[in-house]
Amino acid sequence: MNRRISSIVAGFIVIYLLATRAEFSLACHCVLPKAPADELSTHSLVFAGNVTSVNDARGCGAAGERVATFEITEAFLGAQQGDHVDVRFGGPTDCDYNDVRVGQSWLVFTDEDAPVIEKCEPRLRLGVGAEYYTCSEEAGCVELTEDQVLEALRAG
Repeated sequence: MNRRISSIVAGFIVIYLLATRAEFSLACHCVLPKAPADELSTHSLVFAGNVTSVNDARGCGAAGERVATFEITEAFLGAQQGDHVDVRFGGPTDCDYNDVRVGQSWLVFTDEDAPVIEKCEPRLRLGVGAEYYTCSEEAGCVELTEDQVLEALRAG
């Protein structure tokens, strides 16, 4: 009898752990970005730019911020070509942005008043063949090349 109760309790514990773990992992997934031109309506600063410096004052998981300075090479919204913009990447424990390096080119979607790129913000590293994934009810999910994304933004 005790063995049966132990098995039932163990089963409930496993179900509880799986359920709470599933909820946690679902909360950590990002929603795919909208079509590039549609992102212009949800951000106030959109540009392609080269990373000119990176503040590596913090290591992964340390207190502080990781800030990249961009020289804008093509402005789509809220800036002009040649402007320099400081953009904070991730949160104080977010290690996803350790690959941001001086000399890289990125397409950045953010806001003028607080330029930050967090884990789920749309962004695209340029010149490396990366793809931009987007979903809509009409078209479903598609992947776009860098050229397709830039053309869509230029068309507005």
